[in-house]
Amino acid sequence: MKGAGRQDWWNEARGVSHDLAPKVRVVGAQKSKQDPAALLQAKRDFLHRHLLRLGLVAGLQHTGWFRLRGRTDYMQAFREPWKDSEGPYRFDQRLGMLFYSALNQPSMGARDLVRAHVGEVPFLGTGLFNRERFEQEFDDGDGFGVVPDELHTWFFEGGGLASAQTSGQTEAPTLVRVRCRNEIAAFLDADPAFKEPKADWAERVRELHAHDPACGTGQYLSTMVGELTQVSRAALGPDAEVSGLAVSILQRCLSGLEADSTHLQEARFRLALATFVAVECVKPVPLPDVREIVRLGRPVKSTPGRGRLEEGTKIEFKSTFEWNIKRGERSGDLRLGTLKSIAAFLNSEGGTLYLGVDDHGNPVGLEHDLAQIEDTYPLDAFELRMREFFKNHLDPVPLNAVRIDFPEMSSKTVCRIEVDPRPGVTYLLRKGPDGRTLEEVFVRDGNRTLNLNGRMRDQFVLGRSFN
Repeated sequence: MKGAGRQDWWNEARGVSHDLAPKVRVVGAQKSKQDPAALLQAKRDFLHRHLLRLGLVAGLQHTGWFRLRGRTDYMQAFREPWKDSEGPYRFDQRLGMLFYSALNQPSMGARDLVRAHVGEVPFLGTGLFNRERFEQEFDDGDGFGVVPDELHTWFFEGGGLASAQTSGQTEAPTLVRVRCRNEIAAFLDADPAFKEPKADWAERVRELHAHDPACGTGQYLSTMVGELTQVSRAALGPDAEVSGLAVSILQRCLSGLEADSTHLQEARFRLALATFVAVECVKPVPLPDVREIVRLGRPVKSTPGRGRLEEGTKIEFKSTFEWNIKRGERSGDLRLGTLKSIAAFLNSEGGTLYLGVDDHGNPVGLEHDLAQIEDTYPLDAFELRMREFFKNHLDPVPLNAVRIDFPEMSSKTVCRIEVDPRPGVTYLLRKGPDGRTLEEVFVRDGNRTLNLNGRMRDQFVLGRSFN
């Protein structure tokens, strides 16, 4: 596994925990007929949560809140006894003390009990460091999980630590920041009484509520807490006490729902990191329980089509991948439409593309596309075919930023392509009429996919280049 790049920490952490999940050893579990797929997902969540906790501490290391034996390079100092033949078992024990007996303990006395093992650490709040499945101190029937050594090797020696240390210092994608700023400006401008003086803005923004009904990995919410904090801080002036400002905004102004457990975990940790770094505090103010702010769930639709998927900023439908039903042949234009949507999601806030679903949200299935594949495992071949087109036509190749699965909807097999937002610019490469390769830039605008040209393209590329 390669080390993560500067802005790829979240994607790499997700990929590493996904790949190593089969190596998780569960000790003390009762024999049961548990669904293997559910057990594997639980192991993935277990490793992902473990990595995100390590990443959060690494992302806050520059604050100086963490010290071990007088050193502020806390994670490196924490790792050294393991390298000096402490052994993985003892290292895992110390990590347990850090997560469950220190960072989630408001009592200074409780943290003093483990100070010799974990050093001086702050109370960050309970929501991110509570014991969950496979993390029980005593066997409760599920048993407890053992983190594979390869995960810690990747984090400390394979580039994970270096990129995690910068994960909280990079700006959000330009489109997300612009959206948040426009929404805040529209909210403040809606009431003329709050246009001036700016000192009133600090209270006014507390009345704004930003809810994301499908928050994905939390890009929008984590950006919004930073933008709201900066508006309030500017209004209060340079001498104001702002230590609890971002935490107050987080608690009063934001909420979200996410149905995917992996995305849900990442959204919570992103939001926590963004809140801690939104203002430069001398000491940390503990977070409220982020599990109450970003919840597991889906929004309830009150429309007549309740329960049916609807196209929007983050959801798009296509009946087929490449089979033109009317003509009875493969169509490069249809393939191009899929590639445009994926490139647009990568360049925007991410999203999900459904193949085998018509424009009204009705599942029609993949029968036409699969009928063209002669393979014992047609779904595997279908995914490989798509990924080959991604490799040939998307630059850079998305790799871990695109996940593909084949859920059943109304007894129809459809293809779900989940796309994470990615820093920088993703170009769609294709041959133009004159035979030359075109490098096109697509973004999402509501439920539309736009091809940027001229000045709009130049501004977008320039803005993304400095993120």
